[in-house]
Amino acid sequence: MKTRYLNVALIFLFCCSLCSGGQENAIDESDTNESQKKPIGYRAIKEKPDEQFSYVPVYDDGSEGPPRKIAQKKKSVFDPQLYFIATGLKRETLFIGPEIYRFEYEESGMQDTGTFYGITVGYTLRNWIPDTDTKNLSDNKKMFGVELRFAGGEVDYDGQLMSGEPYRVSNIPDKTFEARFLIGPDLLRKNHLSTFYTGIAYRYLHDDSSSDPAGYERESNYLYLPVGYQFHQITDARWSFAATIEGDLLLYGVQRTDLGALDANNEQHTGLGFRTSLKFQNRSEDHIFSIEPFFRYWDIDDSETEKYLREPANETIEFGMQFKWLF
Repeated sequence: MKTRYLNVALIFLFCCSLCSGGQENAIDESDTNESQKKPIGYRAIKEKPDEQFSYVPVYDDGSEGPPRKIAQKKKSVFDPQLYFIATGLKRETLFIGPEIYRFEYEESGMQDTGTFYGITVGYTLRNWIPDTDTKNLSDNKKMFGVELRFAGGEVDYDGQLMSGEPYRVSNIPDKTFEARFLIGPDLLRKNHLSTFYTGIAYRYLHDDSSSDPAGYERESNYLYLPVGYQFHQITDARWSFAATIEGDLLLYGVQRTDLGALDANNEQHTGLGFRTSLKFQNRSEDHIFSIEPFFRYWDIDDSETEKYLREPANETIEFGMQFKWLF
């Protein structure tokens, strides 16, 4: 009896194994006519704005399959160019453009005022945006930026001589240069990007009224620490909005004055700055054009005294407009 039960059990297990193998063979045979490639991701497309997305499977060799309607959300293959068009952001961005602004410098008993014309250029790296279409956005989001600005113009001096007699000089040539190195984290949300940044920056201003009998040449140098916040709107619309607000801490300044027989280098250690801007961006397939009204301000305290000379406390105001092309 036990032998009979054992034989029946062995026969049952053998039949199950045959059935199992038959099913596997049937699946293999049914799949021989279908692609064995597995997609590495899906590219979302839609022919009309009001239609739902279809998803095109993308394979390792770069080929694509027919579009599929997928109910659940799939992991999309990243397209850097399409992302740049939709958001205005990409891994590496170059920008260049002109600016025009009103310049006002004031200290006790005098002021310089005029109009400056300049150009600004820069480079921004966002390492969390991949440079290939088979990678996804990185979780460690950082921004690194370099900005250079050159400007020049003519100012009118309205003040007084050392004797206290009122004195005016017109069309004094001025030129300025600024270099900024910025770094900070990016916080990406559904409809906006926030960036908190800091860095190191240098500002130079050259004023030369030496062609006037009572004039002289002076150079202003600021090394400062910028701390700011940027907001970028992310939208499919053609126009988008961005804004920046920043505070600047003077780390070290020196005012070089050339009076001919008497030269002085007056060190400056205390000062604060502030700047803000609004940016209106117009997007095309290849680049973004932006219009950016801005305001810059400096408040510098008295300098150290050297050779009986010192640079008095002063304020500088700059407000105007920048125009940029981003590539």
